[in-house]
Amino acid sequence: MQCPRCRSQYTQSVKIAYSQAIRTGESGYTTISEFGRSLEPPQARSEAGVPLGIAFGIACGSMLLLPAVHTVAPLPWLAGLSPFDTPVVVVSIVLGLLAGFWSVVSALVHNDSVHRSEMRKWERGVICRRCGFKFRRR
Repeated sequence: MQCPRCRSQYTQSVKIAYSQAIRTGESGYTTISEFGRSLEPPQARSEAGVPLGIAFGIACGSMLLLPAVHTVAPLPWLAGLSPFDTPVVVVSIVLGLLAGFWSVVSALVHNDSVHRSEMRKWERGVICRRCGFKFRRR
């Protein structure tokens, strides 16, 4: 395959070039060259850590903010409640669970569609080892 920029025949699959840029030492420690970092495959979205963080943040934030909302919005059930009263805690947990569920579904849908197509493009990628130009096989 010929590089469209410099016309060199010294081209290689991005996948193979990336695997060659990774080195594992005798101690099992893995290193990657700067060249290899530029060839890293697209990352999938986290299906556990980020959703849990979002759920925790929404739950804690709503628990602190809900009692203050009754001064702005006409929600009489919030009047006089503290952040640790049962209705506030229950609503905060429900909001956190909904946010976590939405985040997990969003990550799964992204990984199933967008990430899969990004990986296919990455796997079809070719790099010129002479000038460093990246292009795709047809």
